[in-house]
Amino acid sequence: MTQTAALTREQVINAEPGTDLNVMVAEHVFNWRRILGPDNDYDGPVEYGEVLIPPNMSEAHAYAMMPPRGRIPLYIFVNREWSSDMTAAWEVVEKLKVSQVTRNESGFSHSDLKYRVIIGKNQHVAYGDTAPEAICKAALLAVLDL
Repeated sequence: MTQTAALTREQVINAEPGTDLNVMVAEHVFNWRRILGPDNDYDGPVEYGEVLIPPNMSEAHAYAMMPPRGRIPLYIFVNREWSSDMTAAWEVVEKLKVSQVTRNESGFSHSDLKYRVIIGKNQHVAYGDTAPEAICKAALLAVLDL
């Protein structure tokens, strides 16, 4: 297993909804883990990197599911759109105690953003253009205590 560099508050706040934010949520909220991808394919040695796998998946099972050719992206198994789909974002809400989700509240410090989410007793606050984005960012801030 490999180790990832610690995320900063700025990286979380500035993350765009999509693959990168979903990878952060998988790894830090749902405890997915990084393994090294295959170093060989049918044509021989290949450039390889890390692959993020769910906590209940064995490395052997992950390797069996990977394509036999080419570089495998970090996010190959991340098939949930936590940061852009409200149905998927409910998984994050259920995993963590979401204290508050507010839409279009006057007095936002980020008035151009539509949603504010507060999580936990330490009141980790995040803003986003959509509720799923704000939920994911607040969850990351909470679990990383940023």
